[in-house]
Amino acid sequence: MNPFAGRRRELALAGAAVMVAGLLSAGGAGAATTSTGWRVFASISLPHNSVLLGNIDVVSPADAWAAGIIDDGLRGQRALVENWNGRTWRQVAFPANDASRLAGNVPIAVVGASSSRDVWVFGQFGHYLRLRDGRWTPALIPSFPRETYIDQAVAFSPCDVWVFGLRAIGSISRGTFALLPFAARFDGRGWRQVTIPGHASQGAFTVSAASARDMWALDGTLMPDSGFYAKPRVLHWNGRSWRPVATQPRRPKGGTLTTILALGPDNVSVGGSIPDRKGGSTELILHWNGRSWTSADPPARATEDGYYAGSMTPDGHGGFWLLGTSFEAALSGPARVWHYFRGTWSAPAVLSSRLIVLGIASVPHRTSVWGIAAGPGLVKGAILLYGVPPR
Repeated sequence: MNPFAGRRRELALAGAAVMVAGLLSAGGAGAATTSTGWRVFASISLPHNSVLLGNIDVVSPADAWAAGIIDDGLRGQRALVENWNGRTWRQVAFPANDASRLAGNVPIAVVGASSSRDVWVFGQFGHYLRLRDGRWTPALIPSFPRETYIDQAVAFSPCDVWVFGLRAIGSISRGTFALLPFAARFDGRGWRQVTIPGHASQGAFTVSAASARDMWALDGTLMPDSGFYAKPRVLHWNGRSWRPVATQPRRPKGGTLTTILALGPDNVSVGGSIPDRKGGSTELILHWNGRSWTSADPPARATEDGYYAGSMTPDGHGGFWLLGTSFEAALSGPARVWHYFRGTWSAPAVLSSRLIVLGIASVPHRTSVWGIAAGPGLVKGAILLYGVPPR
C-alpha cells in the first residue's frame, strides 16, 4: 500500500473520530422508532467484508447520502454509498469496475450532493461517479496531482462543485513528509485547480461553507497528543480567491484547533482542545463575530481524557451541535454531545465508547441530526440518528 495512503487512513480515523453510544441497537436498513435520543438507526454489514463509513451529506429531510469503503481482504476495496429516501437507507448499486476504481487504496470515499438528482462520489486519483438524470457516469478530474487525496466535497449546484483534500510532498523515510491543501472546482463546463495559500504541515485541512461566496477553512488541524506540530490558520473564500483572514484566532498555550463551522460572515466558530488541570484536555471553541475572536468554551469538567472538538454542525436556528471526542492510544473516554444556542451551552449528553463516529450532519428544516460510525474492528458501519426520523 502507498505509505501516504496508510498515513491518510490514520488521519481519517484519528482526526475525525468521535466515540459515541449509549446507543440502542437496530437491525436492517433503518426501522421506525419512537426514540429521539442518539441511537443506531441502521446497521451496515456485509458478509465477509469490512465496512467503513467516512462521509455524509444531507440535502433535505428525505434525501441524505453516506459514503464509505468495503474491503473483503482479497480483491481489495470498493466504494459504498447509502441513500436515505425518507423511509429507509438503501445501498446504491454501482458497476463493480467503477466501485473498485473509485476506492483503490483511499481511506474513504467522499460524497457531495446539490439535490437528489445531482450527486457526486469521489475516490482515488481524481476518479468520481456523478448521478445525473437518474444515471451514474464515471469521470476523472483532469491533471489530478499524484499523491493527492480528496476528503471533502461541497456541491452548491450542478455548475458549482468543490473538492478539497491534501497533497503529500517529501518522504516519510527521510523525515521530510508534509501536507499541502488541495482544491479543485467544477463550473459546469470543466474542472480547474484552485490555489489555496496553505503552508506545508503535518496537519489536515477542513472547510465549512456558509454559501458559495462565503467559505471558511482551517489549515493545519491536529488532534491533541498527535505527536505532530502544526500552526493552524483560518482562510476565507470571498467568491474570487482564498486568503488568510487578517485577524487570526489566538490559541491558548497548549491548545489545538481541529474543526471549523461557518454560519455566516460574522458567525464562525473554530473548535479544538485546551489542556485541563487533570492532565487531559477539554473542548476549545473560539467564535468570530465579524470584528474579533472571543472564547466560547463549553463548561466542561476536567478529566484525564484528551477531549477535543471533533465535529460541529448547525442546528438550523443560529446555534450548533458540538461532538467532543477523546481518541487516545490506550484509553478513550466517552463522547459528549453539546448544544450551543444564543450564547448558552446545554448540559452534554454523555455517551459510551462502543462506536467511532466519523461525521455528523444536521437535517435542513428539522431538529434531527444524522451521524455515521464505525463498529469495533471496523467490521460494520452504523448510521446514527438524533431526533425523529426526518421525512
